[in-house]
Amino acid sequence: MRTSILAVLIALAPISSYAGGARTSPAAQAQLDEGLTALYSLDYAKARRASRKLIELEPDNPFGYLFEAGSIWWQSSQEYGLFKDTPTLQGLFEQDIEAGVRKAEAYIDSKDKQTKMDGYFVSGMTLGTRGQWNLMKGKWFDAFFDGKKAMKHLKKCHKLDEEYEDVYLGLGVFDYQAAHLSGIAKLGGLFGLRGDEKRGLERIQRAVDKAGFARKQAAQMLTSIYLIDLKDDAKALVLLKGLRKDFPGSPYFVFLEAMVLHRLGDWEGSLAGGRELHKMVAADQRVRCVIIPMGDGVTLVQKNET
Repeated sequence: MRTSILAVLIALAPISSYAGGARTSPAAQAQLDEGLTALYSLDYAKARRASRKLIELEPDNPFGYLFEAGSIWWQSSQEYGLFKDTPTLQGLFEQDIEAGVRKAEAYIDSKDKQTKMDGYFVSGMTLGTRGQWNLMKGKWFDAFFDGKKAMKHLKKCHKLDEEYEDVYLGLGVFDYQAAHLSGIAKLGGLFGLRGDEKRGLERIQRAVDKAGFARKQAAQMLTSIYLIDLKDDAKALVLLKGLRKDFPGSPYFVFLEAMVLHRLGDWEGSLAGGRELHKMVAADQRVRCVIIPMGDGVTLVQKNET
């Protein structure tokens, strides 16, 4: 929808913003915070409900569609074997991507600089999320072209303001993956686009240090890179300690910290983490946790039983 009325409403609405970052209303931020807490507690249904509530409250806000699509992608990346049998969620994911990009167009058309930057940011991140989805499925060409389109919008956001800190998550992920992943790297060389692993890691870390909207997601992404790709448990542990503070009720981060401490030889710390995880599970009889192999490591899957 392209309308100047939307820009006026955005300008008049109370906002929750971060210096040099994305801007959202307090109501939107509340739903985003609730959804992220649920997501990292592995309560995917609750995370989607928070996103859906935001979409109902602000149907023209592209952030709601981005966050719901991101939640679905994250669930699929954590337990793909279970997720692939749920075509309804895949359909919802595709609808969210289309809606998020479409709704972002109105923001991009705004004459207000902040709104325009938010539009470029959320459009770029939405396309990037679809790129991650295609990457997970081994669709290299689709992933690359989504990433290329995403970078076009993210770079426009960055050009408007280099201190729009949230954008460094998207820029960093593309840089890292384009350099680190062989399929993407080959396509990048073919089409004249190359990544930079070192710069990618630095950009994601900048988002961890300075971003508002994307700070916690950046920390989780960088943790996964250190754990799975780079095998740097010490750096992962630093990030995990921060995530534990942000999400004290998350069994996922308790599990990861205990695993990393075990790898680093901190047996007492790892045992304490295991006991904490046991208490968290035992406190809610509806919840059971299952350890599932994933690549070179393992992942924790929480099932909410009804």
